[in-house]
Parts: sequence; structure tokens; C-alpha cells
Amino acid sequence: QTSSPNGRFLTGDKTQKGNETSSDSDRTPSGSSTAMTTNTVDPKSSPADGSGQKRIGCAHYKRRAKFVTPCCNKTYMCRYCHDEHESHYFNRRTVTQLICTECETRQRVQSECEKCGVRFGKYTCLVCNLFDDEEKDQYHCDGCGICRVGGKDRFFHCEVCNMCLPLQLKIDGHRTINLC
Repeated sequence: QTSSPNGRFLTGDKTQKGNETSSDSDRTPSGSSTAMTTNTVDPKSSPADGSGQKRIGCAHYKRRAKFVTPCCNKTYMCRYCHDEHESHYFNRRTVTQLICTECETRQRVQSECEKCGVRFGKYTCLVCNLFDDEEKDQYHCDGCGICRVGGKDRFFHCEVCNMCLPLQLKIDGHRTINLC
């Protein structure tokens, strides 16, 4: 993984941002992609998250909404699933419509379904169009313009370096990057 001048990380032949990477572990042993996974909960047992709802998602995210991709007008669980199956890249910020995986209602991007009321993700960022049911201490950094993992209380955004850094560096004394 190498960093380019614009702050993106280059992985293989795809360009990804920061903590948002996918890996070969997203493929099944046969080499096929695991683009969409539906795990239906046995009604006699309760799901691990205690919600009582079926767990829907993909190898990359657990969520209850599919993106309607404006670039090709297809539906995918996430941008990584799209990019694995298409010959072009998808920017999730361009999404204007979602499909609820509980009731299949197509609707504008929002945090909850307008028909059945299901929340699309425990973590929701309407700036980045990110929905995730897995707890990763996600937060949106306005300075970086992206969502990050690890907890906002553990990081700070350095305006000079234009990046999020561990809070301990601010306490111990952070030396900024000199670009001149």
C-alpha cells in the first residue's frame, strides 16, 4: 500500500481512501465475490445484536439499505461491491436513492426507511452516505471530509497537516509537516 500526493492509498489497481479498503478476504474460496449476503435470523433465537431483525449486508458492511448507483442505475450493497462487478468506479457521495432491504422501498437517502421505519445502520453519515450496523467507533471528520473508525475522542484533526492523528500526539507535542 502506497500513498499518493492527494492523500489516497493505492491498493493493487484501485485507489481507496484512508481506512476504507477491501481485501482478497472478500472472495470465497472458489474465487467468486461475496457481494451481497443475507443472513436470516431463526425466529426461535435472537440475533447477536438483539434487534430481532434479519442481518443484511455484504462482506464489507452490515446495513439494511442498498445503493441505487447513478453511474449505471444498478443496486449494490456498497461501493466496494459495485467496483468488484463493474468496469468503472462508484463514488457513494453521488447516491440520491436507496432501497430498503426489509421492505424493498426505493427512496431518497435518509437514515430510516420512510415505509417500514427500519434504521439503515446504527452508524449513519448523510454527508458520506455511509450506513453501518457494526460498532467501529465511526465518526465523520469535517476537516478530512470522510468518516473514520477508532473514536472521535481518540483523535484530533491537525489543520496544518490536514489529517487526523492520535490524541496522544497532541498531548505529547505534535510536530507538523513542513511542506515548504
